[in-house]
Parts: sequence; C-alpha cells; structure tokens
Amino acid sequence: MTWAEMKHITLQKIDEATGEDNSEYVSQMAPPANEALQLLAGAGKEVIRSYEIIQTGEEVGRQRYDMKELTPDWVELQSVYFDNGTTYGQSSNYSLEGSSVLVLEPVAGTWRVYYQAYPYEINGSTPEDEPLSIDPEVAVIIPLYIASQIYKHDNVSLATIWRNEFEIAREALLMKYQQNKVMGQAGFVSLKGVW
Repeated sequence: MTWAEMKHITLQKIDEATGEDNSEYVSQMAPPANEALQLLAGAGKEVIRSYEIIQTGEEVGRQRYDMKELTPDWVELQSVYFDNGTTYGQSSNYSLEGSSVLVLEPVAGTWRVYYQAYPYEINGSTPEDEPLSIDPEVAVIIPLYIASQIYKHDNVSLATIWRNEFEIAREALLMKYQQNKVMGQAGFVSLKGVW
C-alpha cells in the first residue's frame, strides 16, 4: 500500500473523498499514522532489520560496534549470524554491552546482526506512489486509527467506532503473533518413574 492509497482509504472512511477540499484532513494524517505504527510495533509487528559487519581477522583485540551509531533505528538485538565461507549459523560468540554495543572477537567473516528497529516514519517527504515498507496486515488497519484521530472533533461517535475497530484488529494481530511465537510445549518427566 502506498501513502497516497492510505490517505485515500482514510478519506473514504470519513466520506470526504468526493473531490472537495480535503487539505485540512490530509495535512493532519502523518502524525496519527506514525502513532499507529508505534502502537502496532508493540503488538507483535516489530520491524526486524539486519546489518552486516565484515571483519578481516586482522583486527587487534575485541571489536566494539555501537549499533545505535551504525543503525539509527536500533531498538534491541534479536540475533547474530556468522558466515566465514565454510561455517554459517546463528552465533553465540558475541557480547552485548549495555543495550547497543556489540562486542566481537577478531575473527574473519561476516556477522549479520538482526535487530528490532523503530517503525518506518511517515512525513512530508514520504513519496506518494511508492509502497510503504510495512506488512499488509498492518497497512490495512492504519486508516482506521488515522480516521479516528483526525475526525474526533467533527464526530466523536464515528471516531470512537473507528478506534474500537483499530484496537480489535490490533489485539487480533497480537494474539496471532503470540500463537506463532510458541515453539514447543511444556511437559513433565519424572526421573523416578512416579507421576
């Protein structure tokens, strides 16, 4: 979905897409869109990005990489993978100082750091016709939130309905995410054969 499509869907919700002057509503859409993205990021729709660190093996001592400086959208570490051409896989051969300084041994190879990032920000320079880099299931409910925020002074009843629809959809996303995150099940094994 593009930013123009998202704005059009929002305007349709408030019955203003008739060709009249919509500038009052359109100019108010970016801040609530960003609020919705932040709310949805906390509902299991985290934005996961990666950053590659290439080491030659000639580095002296442990190498410290401040991920907040290298990736301005850094929130927290998810996982680290290592590839040296013959070995590839998830690595535990690193340390994290504080919340963002990744410490690596001077080993030759590529370290791919997966991290949770802040959501894409919509602003005045957001291209109208380029697809937004957000999941489709997130994009379809953002117009509900935008409409609820920009129309609440005109019709609080409709705004409340749209906000409730947004919250129900957000809760459904959270439940789906939590179900998908369960990897196994708990169990009990008696070492003495007694139940």
